[in-house]
Amino acid sequence: MLVTQLKPLEEIFSLVEKKTVLICCEGCRDVHSPDDSAIATLRGLLFARTVLSFINTSYVCNKEYLQFLLQNNAETLEDADVVLVLSCGAGVQAIADFLSCPVYSICDTISLPGYQGLTPSEFSCVGCESCRLNETGGVCELIINN
Repeated sequence: MLVTQLKPLEEIFSLVEKKTVLICCEGCRDVHSPDDSAIATLRGLLFARTVLSFINTSYVCNKEYLQFLLQNNAETLEDADVVLVLSCGAGVQAIADFLSCPVYSICDTISLPGYQGLTPSEFSCVGCESCRLNETGGVCELIINN
């Protein structure tokens, strides 16, 4: 099981550009996301800082579904300077693979013992508790080094 937790607000706000889109993955059955009250608070704070859109969805690591989602939001995404992603690392990597603007993780993922689920893509997340995708160009160095 994976659990995502929001990065510190100061770190999240440092990633916000003039036109920001926030994509929130509600997770699959094996990923537990921050609770609704934390997400609502984050939304409120970010909308005060020029967020263009909030896209709430699930299972963004599924390429076919993600492509459909991004096509349906293409106009908004084309205007974005940056996309912030609230998901596990696999979701962040999948979204970054489709977009030309910077894509940043605003969560850290914690791996807990038990079933880890099946990700239908080449992206993976080991749940290192300190996601560095923002510093490594969207490539998980832990996956590469294992």
